[in-house]
Amino acid sequence: MKIEFKSPLSIDKCIEKIHEARKRNPSSIFLYHPILPFPSDIQDNKICIGYRSNGRNSFSQVFIGEFSSKSNSQTFLTGQLVLHPFVKGFMVLWIGLASFFASLFIVLNIKESTLGNSVPQINFFDLAILLPIFGVLIVLSGFILGQSEGKKIIELLENTLQATSIEKISKSTIFSKSNIVSASAMAIFILSGVNLGFSTDPNKKKSAEAELISFYTCSVPFENECTVTNVFSKETEDIYACGFLQTSSQSKFDIYWYHEAKERPIYYVYDIWHEQGFFCEQLIINEYISGKYTVEIYQGRKVLGEYKFIVK
Repeated sequence: MKIEFKSPLSIDKCIEKIHEARKRNPSSIFLYHPILPFPSDIQDNKICIGYRSNGRNSFSQVFIGEFSSKSNSQTFLTGQLVLHPFVKGFMVLWIGLASFFASLFIVLNIKESTLGNSVPQINFFDLAILLPIFGVLIVLSGFILGQSEGKKIIELLENTLQATSIEKISKSTIFSKSNIVSASAMAIFILSGVNLGFSTDPNKKKSAEAELISFYTCSVPFENECTVTNVFSKETEDIYACGFLQTSSQSKFDIYWYHEAKERPIYYVYDIWHEQGFFCEQLIINEYISGKYTVEIYQGRKVLGEYKFIVK
C-alpha cells in the first residue's frame, strides 16, 4: 500500500519533529536501515520507521519512504507500509529452501518406490506439505499481528508532521495477505495431490497385519527352523534373525539391529515381505564389536518384537 503524507512543514522541520517524537518515546519508535536489520537514521531524506507496541515482532510493518518538496511551504512523504526487506528476503530464502527439499523428498520417495526399493519410515509427504506451509503461516500470522503497528505508524506520522491528508493507492505485493493465503492454499492443493496420487498407486502391494509368535537369533539356519543362539564370537561368519510370523497374507516388515553403545540403529533391512510361517533374515554387520546388540522388527511404526544377543 502506497501512502502519501502532505505536511505544511519543511523537510528539515519534518525530520526534526520525527527525532523529537523518537526521543519522547524511545521504547516504541525506531528508525531502521532501509535494507539491513540495524538501527539507522534518516539519510538523504529517506526514512524507515517502525513502531513497537506489544513486544518484538519481526513481521511488524515498517514505513519506508522519502521526503520531497514541491514548494517551500509544502512537504510530501511518499512511501509504503511493508515488511522490512531483510525479513522478506530471509523468508523467501527459508520458504524457497523448504520447498526445494520438500520437493526433493517427494521425487526421491516416488523414484525409490517406483523402482521397488525401500523408502524411509518417516512420512516425508507430510513433512513436504508442512515445511513450506509452516513458513508461509508464520509470515501470515506475523503480518496480521503487525498490522496494528502499521496503523500506529500512520497516526504517528500524521500527528508529528501535521499532515493534512493521506492519499492511499492500493498496490498488490508478493507479501500481501491475500497472496499469502492463495499461495498457502495452492501449495497445500498441489502437494496433497502428489501425496494422494502416490498413496493410491494401484500397483502398490498392501501389507496385512502380522503377529510375531517367536523371534530370536542363530548362526546356522535350517529350513523352517534354526537353533536359538544369543551368544556369538567375533569369528562368527553370519548371524540371522529368525522367527515365526502369523498373518492372513503377505506382510511387510523392517529389521534394525545395533550395538548398545550406539544411540540409534546402525544397520537395517527395509521392505521384507513374508507370508505366514518361518522366516530368516541375515544380519549383515561390517565389523563385529564386543558387547550387547539389539535386533528389532517393525511393521510400519509398530514394534512387533525385539531380541538381544551378545558378541564376545
